Amino acid sequence: MSKSNSIVLYCILNWGFGHAARSSVIIKNLLTSGYQVVVASDGAALEFIKKHVPEINVLKLPDYNITYSKRPKWLIIRMIFTFIKLTPKFFVEWITIHNFIKQEKPVLLISDTRPFCHTFRIPSIYITNQIEIRPFFLGFIHRIQMRLFSQIWIPCTEEDLVGGYTTKAFGKISDKVKYIGYYPNYRDFDVSKTQKRYFVAAVISGPEPARSQLEKTLFTELQKLQKTCVLIRGLTDGSQQSYFVKNIEVYDFLPLEKVAEILSRSSYFVGRSGFSGISIMIGLDIKLILIPTSGQPEQEENARSLSNANLASVFDLENFSIEKALRNVENVLSLCTLDNRRPDIPLLIKNLLSSKK
Repeated sequence: MSKSNSIVLYCILNWGFGHAARSSVIIKNLLTSGYQVVVASDGAALEFIKKHVPEINVLKLPDYNITYSKRPKWLIIRMIFTFIKLTPKFFVEWITIHNFIKQEKPVLLISDTRPFCHTFRIPSIYITNQIEIRPFFLGFIHRIQMRLFSQIWIPCTEEDLVGGYTTKAFGKISDKVKYIGYYPNYRDFDVSKTQKRYFVAAVISGPEPARSQLEKTLFTELQKLQKTCVLIRGLTDGSQQSYFVKNIEVYDFLPLEKVAEILSRSSYFVGRSGFSGISIMIGLDIKLILIPTSGQPEQEENARSLSNANLASVFDLENFSIEKALRNVENVLSLCTLDNRRPDIPLLIKNLLSSKK
């Protein structure tokens, strides 16, 4: 790896594919603008990035190995204990990135929701769609960590209707906040709004065991329909070749541009209410059936906010019925009613670096 004054160290949280998905688009933007990007991550997120940006240099960070509790009501308690257990790994990743900064001398550090990947040696940007985190214990620590960064980028518009309270800047961090528009979005890819092919598109995502529970339910429910549906399993080690299970066209894995193409050709979406998963559909003529991960405050707030804006119909996984969901979603607005204004990312970075000289 050659030393250069254009290296950007880009750290990504490995929790589902949302952080890696939006980061892959921003990374390609940086590469096109002449920056050399080194991605620091672990696990499935790192594999996702390597599939979408094969030429990228990587720095391996400790694996958090985050899983959900099978009992949703214990999820928040488990998250707190997991945070405490991970403290030694946070220290190791902090040492890892500082050794890299000392050796390779990057001009900028970007961290997508890896708050312990921060430094005072060079300008730094923190990307998150969760300005406010609950419970209070974790939210308090997160606010302290965000203040350590030069800027905070929120991947939505200032008028966001997706994230509810989680995307609203407040207090001392407000001066550091930049709203950069929704990432990823179907407009990032060569997607044409052609004739609809699929009745329902289902996308499976998230850590286990919640991911497999959702997949099992949707496989069962979609087979009850008499129309062609598509299900994307989200397995990074899976094949990109499709196969059919009755009326369902199944893909084990698809790159983002193919996912965007399928969503643009679908009338309805059913899946989790993760922020990046919704972002890719902003502007499409598609209606949302959301099943937030029970006990995960961010997804529950996203679903609540979209439902209040009449942009989604929301259901629990337990006793979920696709037929009932389709009846309820008829009066919901499609996402084509939302706008996605974006500032120029390279210009934001140029201005930040200039201000720190």
